[in-house]
Amino acid sequence: MNTLSSLSTLPDQLGIDDQLSPLVDAVFGDLTDRLEVTSFYEEEIDGVSQYTMVLSVQETMLLPVPGFDAIALGVVRDDPDEAPLILAEIIVDGAPPRLTLRHFPLRVMIEQPLLLPLPPEEDGSPALEGFSFELEGSFSVDTTLEVSATLESFTLPPFTVSGTGLAFALDTCRLITSAEEVDDAIIDLGFDDGFRGIHAESAQVHWDIP
Repeated sequence: MNTLSSLSTLPDQLGIDDQLSPLVDAVFGDLTDRLEVTSFYEEEIDGVSQYTMVLSVQETMLLPVPGFDAIALGVVRDDPDEAPLILAEIIVDGAPPRLTLRHFPLRVMIEQPLLLPLPPEEDGSPALEGFSFELEGSFSVDTTLEVSATLESFTLPPFTVSGTGLAFALDTCRLITSAEEVDDAIIDLGFDDGFRGIHAESAQVHWDIP
């Protein structure tokens, strides 16, 4: 195990500061002070350099997803005695270095003020402002800021569109982050491989007509 004093020294320590610094800035922004590096490992597998870090989340935080202005990933700290952990992996193999973040579960935050959760949270757990839900999986970003994701399907909790009287619940959802994930089910709806967003296999709609 190597010693790493802080996340901000990572690009220089790996000797690829010019490539990696913009990536670290794009993923973590000004939130590096909310992360504590608890361990850092370096290994080489079949000639490919790989670095693994365990990051301890000291405060609830939102990480922006490059290319998705309205979506952010949240890691919620709801226990003062136990910090959530993020497993971060960096692979350098001659191609643009890639940073992969893994945390279970991830809180996905959609910055859209018209979407409101139903019913309001009443269990005493901390809530992030706006519409959010949880899923399992990982996100990967390279130095060209190309995003890829490996995600389990998920269910969106009931939500309403403000001022419409419409309420929705979506089942078997997928978060589409790349052209490779756009399949026939999405094309049949009239979209092309430029689609990015949430696709649901089924939906329930309730309209409260005044």
